[in-house]
Amino acid sequence: YTFSDLTKGTTAPLRAGIKSVAFSPDASQIVYYISDGQSNALFSSASDGRNQRSLISAFRLRGVVLSWPKSNLIAFTSKPSGTSAGSLWTLNAASLAIAKMIDGLYGLEVLYAPDGNSFIYSYTNLNGQNLKLAAFGRDGKTRDLDASTLIDKCAFKDSSTVICAIPGAWDEAAILPDDYYKKIAVTSDDIWQINVSTGGKTLLAPIGGDVMNLMINNSGTALFFILRNNQRLYQLNIE
Repeated sequence: YTFSDLTKGTTAPLRAGIKSVAFSPDASQIVYYISDGQSNALFSSASDGRNQRSLISAFRLRGVVLSWPKSNLIAFTSKPSGTSAGSLWTLNAASLAIAKMIDGLYGLEVLYAPDGNSFIYSYTNLNGQNLKLAAFGRDGKTRDLDASTLIDKCAFKDSSTVICAIPGAWDEAAILPDDYYKKIAVTSDDIWQINVSTGGKTLLAPIGGDVMNLMINNSGTALFFILRNNQRLYQLNIE
């Protein structure tokens, strides 16, 4: 990994052996997971790698995916697979106290809201099928969003609204999310807006292609995505 500051035109190589990395909300720091055969540990540092701090020197988990949803909250999930149970943990960046938020969900993937106080997650049954999307609210309660899609097909518009590409159907034999990332499973999606508090859904656009890499601009007026079918970038005005 290499850090690049586009405003200053500078770059800096980061440590070797990084398997997962995430920016802090203000982008001034990074958290990263090192697994290189000699160590399995969690560190933080300035974004360019300076002022390294050891968070967990003997990390018992392997293959985690990191995020940093709030200034004082770091999150990590198991590498998602429909053939193994995954969990979500949080780490208090100040006290280094660890808490388990979700345990034992197959195919688990998580996406935090912009304010870091809630998140959505996708999961399957123990056969990697029956994919579901759910929300974990600020009140600590979960809500089934009555949608079958992957976290990688979603992006938050604001902390209470998410935009998702939802397939019309999944291959019944597919193991998710594994077969999707292996490009064995291909989807035909429509773009929906979902209120994560009520579960209410609004169809924004029928796409008819395999939508990925969703991103919403800062004003919340446009959605950008790539169609995996042709690897082209598209813009959809949503306001």
